[in-house]
Formats: sequence, structure tokens, C-alpha cells
Amino acid sequence: MSGLPLGRRAIAAVILLSLSAAVAMAANAPVAPHGYPRLAFYGSIRGNGYPFYNAPLDSSLNDTTLNAVSRFEEIILDINPIWPYRPDVVRELRRRNPDAKILAYVVGQDIWNARDVDSLRHYPTRYRRLIDNNNGWLYSKKTGQKYFAGSVNLAKKDGTGRYVIADSLALLWKENSIDPGNKVWDGIFYDILCDDMAWPLLSGDTLDYVRAGYASFDDFNRGWHAATDTIATLMRNWGGPGFIMVGNCALGSKYSTFNGWMREGFPMQAGGDWYSNMFWSPGGYFTDDKSFLQPRHNYIFSFQVGLDQYSYNNCRIMRLGLGSASLADGFGVFGGQDRDAFHADYHRWWYDEYAVDLQAGRASDKRADTGWLGQPLSDYYQMVWVGDQPEGIQNNDFEGNNYVNQWTFHQSNPARVSQDTTTSGHGKSCARIDIPQANPVEWTTNLAAAIQFPLQPYTTYSATFWMKATTPRSIPVIVGVPGQPAMFTRNVSIGTEWRQIQVPFTTVDQTGNVSLTFFFARDAGTVWMDDVHFQQGISTVYRRDFQHGCVLVNSSTDNGADVKMERAFHRILGVSDPATNDGSISVHQYVPPSDALFLLGDDVAPPERVKDLHQVNVGGH
Repeated sequence: MSGLPLGRRAIAAVILLSLSAAVAMAANAPVAPHGYPRLAFYGSIRGNGYPFYNAPLDSSLNDTTLNAVSRFEEIILDINPIWPYRPDVVRELRRRNPDAKILAYVVGQDIWNARDVDSLRHYPTRYRRLIDNNNGWLYSKKTGQKYFAGSVNLAKKDGTGRYVIADSLALLWKENSIDPGNKVWDGIFYDILCDDMAWPLLSGDTLDYVRAGYASFDDFNRGWHAATDTIATLMRNWGGPGFIMVGNCALGSKYSTFNGWMREGFPMQAGGDWYSNMFWSPGGYFTDDKSFLQPRHNYIFSFQVGLDQYSYNNCRIMRLGLGSASLADGFGVFGGQDRDAFHADYHRWWYDEYAVDLQAGRASDKRADTGWLGQPLSDYYQMVWVGDQPEGIQNNDFEGNNYVNQWTFHQSNPARVSQDTTTSGHGKSCARIDIPQANPVEWTTNLAAAIQFPLQPYTTYSATFWMKATTPRSIPVIVGVPGQPAMFTRNVSIGTEWRQIQVPFTTVDQTGNVSLTFFFARDAGTVWMDDVHFQQGISTVYRRDFQHGCVLVNSSTDNGADVKMERAFHRILGVSDPATNDGSISVHQYVPPSDALFLLGDDVAPPERVKDLHQVNVGGH
């Protein structure tokens, strides 16, 4: 998002969930066995066993590596050479951490030219031979070489219409990760298993769909999607409901068969930004957190930049990813883009936010101190506040006798607007919109205000307001010139309690005077609205509260935020980034652009164990 800097300004008000509401929400929230933040190791093991052992020089397991990797709640490692040669790697990890979930890493639509002498057992060689024997390669129309975005033709059919490559690979994966006798894995992680193959076309390199057996690219793409669904359905049926299946490639949508998906290079996957990668439907992290099968296993993977993994920039990138993951119930991952163990000992990388000794408030390197935030007390929420930029709406509070002055009400069904002094989101009164009859043409009842200044191109603005309704509903919010196509439209969800909402948007090349309009006709009932503002800039901090602290995420790429908390919070006393995690205590917390803060609350020390239980008479009873 772009726009003039908001500056490091104190925030006058923040919207917090009450403790009772937070506890009620926590009662329905998924329980993470080890608390939050949730850590995953997206690791690798080389064919010679490195970094767990180093054949042929030394085939004994490396305790230092095992101890480091076992600190993570979820562990992803290459299926080869662990299966079938060295399952003792996983057994030793489980001995150190019996609660860890360990997933077999496989590549869904690509294989290298593996030619191991043990060709009947060596997994990569078996994969490569399967494709060779079934003429199952996918080629580039441009170069004639194997296709760069996946060399395996999952969409290949035999004479009966069977997806022969998809079926055969599913059997191979079943044998190596599910079958009786293989008690190694809790699930499987598919790297590069794309729902469709349209995205690589942006590179200008077209796959040869005719050579792949199809008359057009659209036919091929439909076949590809059906083939990947075949794999997903077979593996789910064979593995059962407890078998974990996670995918990775662009925006995944196999919500009925998989447990989760990974976002790579966060927050820039698929050319997007923080908002798109969190809110896309399908494929956004928040969308995935509600849509995949339970137990859900979604990942946010952030890449290292430069050589120093503990540089300020890398600590910031890690925090943004882990903090964003903690806003919902998935896992944070940080490491090298290629995850190759030969390039870095990623298993040794450990950051202040990974583990905290709650009694000391100090960063820790112990597995016992992971999950230190405890369980969530709330869902994520945006910390909304009204900015200090010029105001675009004259009568924003609906107070006094001219309560709808400067507003235009339009209705073509029996609806009305009035002032309500019995309730308000801010001040003493609000606007009340009564809609006796629903109308599918949602604009037929609307309330609009002319914005008092012209919009500038390539600038971020926001509408901030309070709203509630008699029943939950969706309200369209529109910015545009009356009588012309809207510049911007977003549907916002409102409930039966007052909630402050902020709707941001960024202009492109638009300029001039516009109106802010709310459509109400879609649902019958009553909507209350109050304290409506239209300004340049947005409040960009998202928050989630936990038993022992909270997470603040600043989604803005341009503007830092001075957040005024409702009470003092402690910063971690850190090691990897002591400048950020300086152990200070303050009500005001500054969150830089594209960064996050993990804060400890007042109850950092766990309560004493109860030593004496006895009944006390209250009120003489």
C-alpha cells in the first residue's frame, strides 16, 4: 500500500475485545498442543544423510542435529533416504519429541534423473523409472525440453481414460508413506503440486499440450486439475482422516482432501502483498485456515536474504512471517529458499521469538520454552483508529438536530433513516436505517456522503466507521463518482454488537471528487451506523491476544505505527535481535513497517502449584 507517511504518532484509541468475549472466543478456538507461536522445520536430508549423518564417512546419527530439529512442533524431511534406508532418523526425533508431527517431503510434479543402483527400492529412482516407462514427461513447446514448471505429465491418460501417471504415483506415495510396515510418517508434504498449470504461462514458455495428449491448453488444464484431484482423493482414502496432507504451489484449493497449504516467499507469493496473501479467496492464509480439513496444517514460509541469518532485515522478515502465522492457527517457517541442507544449517537457526523463559522474560533455546504465548484468547483483529489526516466527511457523528445533514438517503422500497439516541458507537446518537423488506438489488437503499476533497492518484485512503445490525449481514461499501462505475467496492461483515471497521483502498490513476456510499437493501432488518470518517492513510496493525502476551503485525510496507496498548507489555529480552527485543516495558509499542512484535503480558510467571485445598463458607452457608 502506498500513500503519504502517517508518521510515528501516538494512537488515541484502540479497539480491544473484552476479557469475557476473548475467553468465549478462546473456548471455540483450535487448541495447539504446545501453544503459540507454532514452529515448523521445512528441512532437508541429503542422499548421504547430511546433516543427520554423513555417509560413507560416518553413518552414526548426529545428536546435535537431532536435538536441534526435535525442538520444532512440525518437521518436514525428504522421504529419501529416511525411507526405506534410515527410519532411525525419525525414531530418534520422536524419542526426543514424542509430540512432533513428521511429514515426508516429496515433489509432486517433477523428478530429477535419479539412477541409483538399488533401483527397486531407491525412491527417486523408482519415481523416475515410473515416468520413463509410461512416457509421462511434460515438455516445453518453446524449447522442446522438459517443462520448467514441472516435468511430469500428471494429466496423461491411457486408452481407458485413466490418469495413468497420477494413479501410479499415488500408489508409489502410498507405499512409501502409508502402507503397513511403514510407521515412520505422520503425513506427506507435496512440494510443487499445482491445482492448475496456467500460472507458468506468464513466463512466456508454453507447455506442449498436444504432445501431452490434448487438443488445447484448456482441455489439458482441466485434465491436470482432475488428475491432481485423483491423487488427493486416493491418498486421503488410503491414509484415512488422521493422515496429514499439505500442498505447495501457488494458491491451493483442495479444501475437501488436504489439511493445509504453504505460502512461499511470504508476503510476495504470486506477485501479491500481505493483504492478498492473507485474504485471497481461495488461497489466502485466513481463508485456508477456515477451509482445509481439520486438523489444519497451514504454513507461512519466509525466505532468508543475504548471508547473515541474524541481520536486522532477516529478523524482521522472520518476525513478519511468524507473527502473521500466529494471527491464525498455522505454522511459521524461516529459512533458505531452496531448503538445501548443504547450503546452510537451517536447523541451528533459532530466534528470540521461538522460545521464551516466561519467568525471566528472556529468549531461550529450549524446546520446553516453545509455545510460550500459550493458547489464544481471541481471533485476530485489526486495531482500528481514526487518523490525523484531513477529514472527508462533514457530519460524521449524527449528533444534534441536523443528524443527516450532508448525507443523501435513497430508497425505492419502504425504508427510512432516522436518528437513534438509545444506542451509539461513539458519542450520544447514531444513524438508524430500517429496511422492512429485502431487495436483491442492493443499491436501492443507500446512504451516501460527498467527500470534501479530491482524491489523488496512487494514494491510500480509508473509510472508518462503527456499525451493527439486528442480524449478521454483509454491507457493500462503495467509493466512486455517483452515476459512474465504482472505483472501489468491498463487502464488510457486521454483527449484532457495535464494531469499528476500517476499509482501505488505493487509487490508481483516478482523481477528482467522489462519494462514500453504503448499500443496505440486501437484507431486511435494522442497521445502525456511527462515527464515519474518510481520510488518507490507514491503521495497519493486526493483533491477536494470548494467555501470556500478544502479537502485533504491521501490514504496511511504508509506515511504522506507534501503538498505544491498554496496559504495559514487556518486550522479550533477546539474543538474536537485542535491539528490537530489549526487555523494555511500555504502554507504547512501535512496530516498524512490514514487521511484527511478540510481547509478554503481565502474567509472565506461571502461577504457583496449589498446595492446600479446603472449603470456605461464604455468607454463612
